[in-house]
Amino acid sequence: MDLDRYISELKGIVEEIVDEFDFDEARFALFEHDLRSEGFENWLQFKRDKLSIVRDFISSTPSQRSKLKKFQENYFFIALAAYQECIGTIWMLESMSKRNLLSGLPYRKFAGLASETFSEIANLSTDCELPWGEFSFDVETHT
Repeated sequence: MDLDRYISELKGIVEEIVDEFDFDEARFALFEHDLRSEGFENWLQFKRDKLSIVRDFISSTPSQRSKLKKFQENYFFIALAAYQECIGTIWMLESMSKRNLLSGLPYRKFAGLASETFSEIANLSTDCELPWGEFSFDVETHT
């Protein structure tokens, strides 16, 4: 499978994850309140602590996600972390694809283009990306 196909399939997984958040407006507000209450540093720590579960979530089918016990505690936080991981991965793969990094380049050309890819994505963050719009951990902005 070529890189663009993987990107397309990964976007399909993102859509599956977005579908997990079948919330009404009040539930969205409550989820954001809970996330904001935990704070940014705790969110980052949660994602680090749950990284293997998040990766399993990404690799699972929607049916498996709803049934497997390891996903049930903090389900929507795991889903959000999975969403953010997928978005970051898509950014990385798209950056690689536009440079044709997997096209059998000479290794020095590859090294230069890989460095460009790294520079493009190294400072990007998905930590505040939510499927339904902008989010800030700043409590004062949302009280």
